[in-house]
Amino acid sequence: MCHIPDDYAVGTLAAEYLLSKGYRIFAYYGMNAAYISWPWEKLRRAGFIETLGKRGIRPHVFDNAVPDWWKFQDDRQQDALRSWIQKLSKPAALFACMDRFAYEAVRMARDGNVRVPNDLTVCGVDNIQWICMLCEPRLTSIPLNPLQIGREACRVLNDMMNGRPAAPPVVLIPPLPVVQRASTDFTAFEDPDVAAAHHFIHQNAHQPIRVQDVVDKILVSRRSLEMRFRALTNSTLQDEIWQAHVNRARQLLIETAKPMWKIAMESGFRSETVFNVMFRKAAGCTPTAYRRNGGNPPTAD
Repeated sequence: MCHIPDDYAVGTLAAEYLLSKGYRIFAYYGMNAAYISWPWEKLRRAGFIETLGKRGIRPHVFDNAVPDWWKFQDDRQQDALRSWIQKLSKPAALFACMDRFAYEAVRMARDGNVRVPNDLTVCGVDNIQWICMLCEPRLTSIPLNPLQIGREACRVLNDMMNGRPAAPPVVLIPPLPVVQRASTDFTAFEDPDVAAAHHFIHQNAHQPIRVQDVVDKILVSRRSLEMRFRALTNSTLQDEIWQAHVNRARQLLIETAKPMWKIAMESGFRSETVFNVMFRKAAGCTPTAYRRNGGNPPTAD
């Protein structure tokens, strides 16, 4: 038996995240199956493409132009990637199967005078810190969940040693929430007021903002903004604010050891009580259980 990342869920999460930012043009950067075929890449590709397909969207796809994927800095690869990025309709959202490819996509976009994230927003996978932080602009990425994979493996081993029933042959561990950085700090909503409201909410997720704060920032009528925002995002302004707070709390719970009261404060909640109620409503478990289970809701034994 083994515990492995749910790579299909990785692709699905990438599609849903980029869709939430209002994009209509999508792209995928992966590996050429004629030269090398890895199951995790196929699953990430399938999750991304099939999720978009349910919305009637067919993404553009770029695969390696060289036989060996680790030679992705080959001149032929760079020229082909740069040309492909330049030809994409803009603004576009690109999902790369791993951070190294995302980094290269950002670099080739810059070389081709394509602005990131204004013209092209880019998201990778693995959340490898040195790659994400050296990227200019810094790279948004989807973290896998190695801590939970290790915990689950230890739990199964302990069960086996104590004569308990064995777990299924393969257990899929879902990814952690997207870690957003500058490479996706842009929205593609056609309505500039909706785009500005969405940006304001997510840029201020660490503060206890209200709907009226958003309205005051955009300088439009509340009713008009709420109607237009819901029409384009399928979410109310208040729901978007709560979601932004919860997403920030998820990240802090996994990446830090800060106490709950401090996470509540730094996630924009006005009290720890409100934090607990809203987090449980969104995540299906308490913040403590979410942290203890490595970013996943606890499952019944």
